[in-house]
Amino acid sequence: MQTARKYPPSIALVGSSGGGTATLGHTQPIDLLSVIHDELSKIRTTDSIDNTQQDKPVFAAGLKFALFVSLHDGGFDSATDSSIATLYSVGVHKRSNGTYFYRGNDNDEKDENDHSFRVDVLASRKPLLEINKLYQTIDKILSNAIDTNQIQGLVSISSDPTSTNRLSMASAARSSIPVVGSGGTSLSAASAIVGLRLVGNSGGSVATSTYTRAVGFAHALAVDLGGSYQFHSPSGTAAPKLGSILDACLPAFLGVVVSIHILKTMEDSASTFATLQLLVDSLGSYVLPTLTAVIVTRAYSHQHSDIAIMSSILASSSSCATGSVISGVAAGYLTSIGVQYMLYTCMRYSIPATMTNVILGGGLGSLTSIILHLLQLPTLLAWVTATLRSVLVAGTNFPGAGFLIGIVFCYGSKVGWYHALFLPLILMEMEIGGASVLGAVDECTLVMVSAGICAGNLSLPHTKEASRDFSKRGLCINLSCGDFIEAAYPSMERSNIINTFGYIASGFSTELLYCDYARNGQPRAPVTSSAYLPLPMSIWLSGDQWKRTALACAMAFGISYLGCLLGNSVTRLSSGTGTNIPELTDKKNKGD
Repeated sequence: MQTARKYPPSIALVGSSGGGTATLGHTQPIDLLSVIHDELSKIRTTDSIDNTQQDKPVFAAGLKFALFVSLHDGGFDSATDSSIATLYSVGVHKRSNGTYFYRGNDNDEKDENDHSFRVDVLASRKPLLEINKLYQTIDKILSNAIDTNQIQGLVSISSDPTSTNRLSMASAARSSIPVVGSGGTSLSAASAIVGLRLVGNSGGSVATSTYTRAVGFAHALAVDLGGSYQFHSPSGTAAPKLGSILDACLPAFLGVVVSIHILKTMEDSASTFATLQLLVDSLGSYVLPTLTAVIVTRAYSHQHSDIAIMSSILASSSSCATGSVISGVAAGYLTSIGVQYMLYTCMRYSIPATMTNVILGGGLGSLTSIILHLLQLPTLLAWVTATLRSVLVAGTNFPGAGFLIGIVFCYGSKVGWYHALFLPLILMEMEIGGASVLGAVDECTLVMVSAGICAGNLSLPHTKEASRDFSKRGLCINLSCGDFIEAAYPSMERSNIINTFGYIASGFSTELLYCDYARNGQPRAPVTSSAYLPLPMSIWLSGDQWKRTALACAMAFGISYLGCLLGNSVTRLSSGTGTNIPELTDKKNKGD
C-alpha cells in the first residue's frame, strides 16, 4: 500500500508514435505532450499537503515525466534498427558527467523555483537502435521514481511494455498506480503480461486525436485518484458574431467568385461545357457553406481541431443543397456545441477513444445534417439571403438611391459599420458564386475615393514638410490590392473640403453605377464587382457592365483627387506657404 502523498499528483508518460501512425497527433510530439499536460493539470484532488492540513483541494502537477519516441518515416510496425527517430522528454535532466536524473518531488536535486513545463529533445534523428538504448537507460530512472512514490499515474501511448518500457511498467504494476493510454497492442500486453491496472477508456488508437485522448486520460485519472476534472465548459465560450465569421471567409469567397467568372468566360469556346458547368455548380453550391461551417466550428471548439472539422463538413452537407452560407454557419454552430457535450458523455461512460472519435466525427455530423434537413432550415435561410439580394438589386431602380447609398457607405466606413454590416452583406450576396452589387459600391466609394485622395497628397501635400511615403503606399495598395482605405482618413479628418469631396465622389460614383437600370423597357443586370482585388480585375468582374464600373471608378478617383488638391491648396494658403507650391514637385523632396 502506498504512503500518503505530500505533493499534488504527478503523472508520467511513456510511448511512441505508434505502429501505423493512424492516430492524429502522433507525428507532432511537442503538441501531443503539451495538450496532455494541459488537461492533466486540470485535475483537482483532495490530498494531504503536510501533517497539519487534511483534505485540502489541490491541482495535479500535470505531466512531470515523459519519454516519447517519434519515428520519422512510417510506423513502428515496419521499423528496423536503422530507422531514424527522435527522443523527446519532459522532466529529464542531464548532469555535467553525462548521466541523467529526474527532478522529482522527493529528489535531492529538486529545484524549488522550477515549475515550468518544457518538452526537450534528448536525441534528434538517430538510428532507432541508439534511441532505444538511451530510452532504456532513462526508463530505469522512471522505474525508481514510481517505486519511491514520486509518480502517481502513468500514461502509455503505443509503448513497449515487454522490452523498452519493461522496468517502468513493472514498477507501475507493483505500485498498482492507475494507467491510462492508447495503442491496442501495447495495452493488451501491458495488462495481460505485466499486470498493469488500466482505468478509464484506455484502448486502441486508430483514428483518435490528441485532444480527445488527452481528455479521456485526464478524466480517468481524476476519477481513480478521487478527484474531479472539468475539461471545457461550452457555456463559457464567447459567441463570435456572424459578421466576424463571414469576414474571416473573405479570401475563399473571392477565390470562388473569380474562379466561377473565369470558368464562365470559357464556356462559349470550351468543348467540355458539361464538365465546366458541373465545376461551376460545385463551386457555387458546396464550397462556401462547407467553409463557413468549418470556420464556425473552429471558432467555437478550436481545441477539438481535426475531429470537429470532420463533423462540421458532414453537418454542412444539408446546406450544400441550397448553397446557403448562413445555413453553413448554423451547421457549424450546432456541431461545435454538440461536440462538447458528446465528448463529455463518451468520457463519462468510458467509451474508448476510437469509438469516441467515430461518434464525434461521423455520427454527430451526420445527425446534425439530417436534423437540419428535416427542419428545412437550409431552405429557409437560403430564401432569406435570396430575398436580401433581390432587395439590394431592386433598390437600384430608384433615382437618387445610388447617391444616398454611396453617402451611407462612406460614412459607415468611418464609424464601424463596414465590418459589422457592409462586408457581411457583400459576402451574403456572393454566396452563390457571383460578384456583389455592394461590392461595386465598396470599390468606388471607399477604395477609389481613398486612392484619389492619396494621389492628391502626392501631387500637392498640405505642407512643404509633409511626407509622401504614406500617401504613395496608400495609392499603390488601393489600386493594386483594393484595400487600405484608411490611408485617406487623416486627410479627410484634417480638411472639411477633402471630406466633403470624398462624400460627393462616393455619392456620384454610386449613382452612376445604379442609373440607367432599365433600357427600352427591359431591366438591365445590376453592376456587380468586388474590392480587395487589383483595379483591372475588379472592373473585369463586372462582365458586360465593365465600362460602367470603369467610368464610376474614374469618377470617384477624379472627384476625390480634385477635392484633395483644393483642400491642400487652401491649407497651404492659410498657413502662408502657398508660394512654395511648385517646389513640391521637385524630385529632391521624394523621400521627405
